[in-house]
Amino acid sequence: MLQRAKQRGFTPHYVLMDAWYSSINNLKFITMKLKWNFICNLKSNRQVSMSQGTYSSLADLDLAEKQVRKVWLEEYGFIVVCKIVHIACPRLRSGERRHYLFGK
Repeated sequence: MLQRAKQRGFTPHYVLMDAWYSSINNLKFITMKLKWNFICNLKSNRQVSMSQGTYSSLADLDLAEKQVRKVWLEEYGFIVVCKIVHIACPRLRSGERRHYLFGK
């Protein structure tokens, strides 16, 4: 679908997607082949590091609400991540935490 959009001349500022589509292959396809940016949420068990090397899950990352941090995503490279705690959203439990990823 994204390849077809590119062929038809679409040039989005960002591709917005759910965690379901945030595989390393998809992230690399969007940034390296299509030359687009992305925003997506990530599962809390994704492995990140403050620098390339020692990895831990996003849930273990010392990240305050709405704080933005540049981290190394395993098998991808540097990305920007932030944590948002949802207060009132019909689809999410109150206080549920989501991690969002911004990539270029």
